[in-house]
Amino acid sequence: MRKNLYRLIKFTKRSKLSMLVLLLSGVIAAVCSLLSPVFIGKAIDSLVLGNVNFSKLWHYCKVLLLLYLLNAFFEWLLTQSANRVGYSTAETLRLEGFKKLHTLPISKIDSIPHGDFTARIIIDAQSVSQGIVQGLPKLVTGGVTIVGTMISMAIVSLPAALTVLVLTPLSVLVARKITLASHTSYAKQATAQGDFTGLVQERIRGRNIITAFHAQKTNLEDFKKFNESLTKTTYTAQLYGALVNPITRFVNHIVYVAVGFVGAMLALNNLLSIGQISSLLFYTNQYTKPFNEISGVVHQLQSASAALDRIFMLLDRNDEEPDDANAQENLPAIGEVRFKDVSFSYTKTKPLIEDFSCEISPGEKIAIVGPTGAGKTTVVNLLMRFYDVDNGDIKIDGNSIYRIKKQSLRSLFAMVLQESWVFTDTIRNNIAFAKPDASDEEIINAAKKAHAHDFIIRLPEGYDTVLSEQTALSEGQIQLICIARVLLNNPPILILDEATSSVDTRTEMLVNKAFDEMMKGKTSFIIAHRLSTIESADKILVMNQGKVIEQGNHKALMDKKGFYYDMYMSQYAV
Repeated sequence: MRKNLYRLIKFTKRSKLSMLVLLLSGVIAAVCSLLSPVFIGKAIDSLVLGNVNFSKLWHYCKVLLLLYLLNAFFEWLLTQSANRVGYSTAETLRLEGFKKLHTLPISKIDSIPHGDFTARIIIDAQSVSQGIVQGLPKLVTGGVTIVGTMISMAIVSLPAALTVLVLTPLSVLVARKITLASHTSYAKQATAQGDFTGLVQERIRGRNIITAFHAQKTNLEDFKKFNESLTKTTYTAQLYGALVNPITRFVNHIVYVAVGFVGAMLALNNLLSIGQISSLLFYTNQYTKPFNEISGVVHQLQSASAALDRIFMLLDRNDEEPDDANAQENLPAIGEVRFKDVSFSYTKTKPLIEDFSCEISPGEKIAIVGPTGAGKTTVVNLLMRFYDVDNGDIKIDGNSIYRIKKQSLRSLFAMVLQESWVFTDTIRNNIAFAKPDASDEEIINAAKKAHAHDFIIRLPEGYDTVLSEQTALSEGQIQLICIARVLLNNPPILILDEATSSVDTRTEMLVNKAFDEMMKGKTSFIIAHRLSTIESADKILVMNQGKVIEQGNHKALMDKKGFYYDMYMSQYAV
């Protein structure tokens, strides 16, 4: 926990000035509070019966008024500075968390619910911010107040100061014990919150499927289970947090009574004046106030600490393996691809691809088919180094992909996936995603080739229409925009993973014609379940259980009457 707090300081560098103002205003506000009891005591001593010194009384009242005004101003400045530090720190944490997603291996991202990433970047960063906003001012003023009060009390009465010093560890030990016990509960609460966020995002995204399968009851039961788990962990965490304040206050009341008793004994022996006793009691209140305030926000501090743990766990995840020191970049691509004795498994206990070898000539149109789980998409993931092979090698134009810089390697490809992806922005910017400097003419030509231009210009805002959940476009139209994006990028190697699965038959025919034109002279990988879409492929790789069991063109495979023939006939035989 302490290590994380030291580490958090690095994320406050953008707020150096605000942090400096926070510290100075906290010290000045605390000093004003420390001076007030001195003048309160002097004012009381000037009220001696029968001999009231109005001149001194008025002077002390003016000094007190000035101290209270200064205290109020610097308390306000302290709060504003804490807000700036807290919100700026949260902004930095969110930025670093989002940047981390771009450097993590795809395998790591695939292994964690995406809702949990959302919770760490947004909710946990906000919890840290609230911990800073509410806790930091109290820690600064509290530290100065505790030290200053002890010194001031010692100047007025050493016995009274020693009384407070002896009883203070009792309050600290009680608070520390409860705080340590509560940290685990707050960590469980943060984890449950992340899981709950992931569930809600997942189920909202799949709302249509849930309704179609009449799974509302099961969905609600899952929600209740996660909701109850979050409620239970939150209640336990808050229970621990709520214990600190009343117990600390009880101990502080004992300290107050003890100081009053010691002061009374000293006054009876003419060692203290009534004004000095009043000052000591004020100092006792000031001394115990930081403990009460900090214990009052301990649940927020514990929540912030647990959230900080989760954020740093994300930031500490290993990035993608760095490129080889001798890795090449900006290589001219011809398009020859060779898999040699490749083996791979997502989990070591379940081998997926074993001894996979294949040679693909430049400009060939390669189709990869096979049953679900055969390893079709995995081959593409290995080719782009989203995952690394366990054994064997993959070469492009004779160069091992492990000797090419990842950025250069991936720039050779463009992908159109089965699940279309667009972001909330104009259609123009969505098409130009990989080529931001593209001209309007290039964007329109790409849309025309993808047969998206006609429906785009019929929209009220045309290419300036903002895509969102409320945009009245079909899945097929969204997919055509994604296809236009690839056509604009014009890479040397294409990967089409069920790229036309969301378009109707007529549109599919038009898009396939555009693809045929685009793929001339380029190496293309097409993953398809509808075998009618890949009949024109130069080579068809038939995969089953991670191995290529047949390969050849459509006619040769049909004449062979093997696995491919059975698959084809099962789809189209009457």
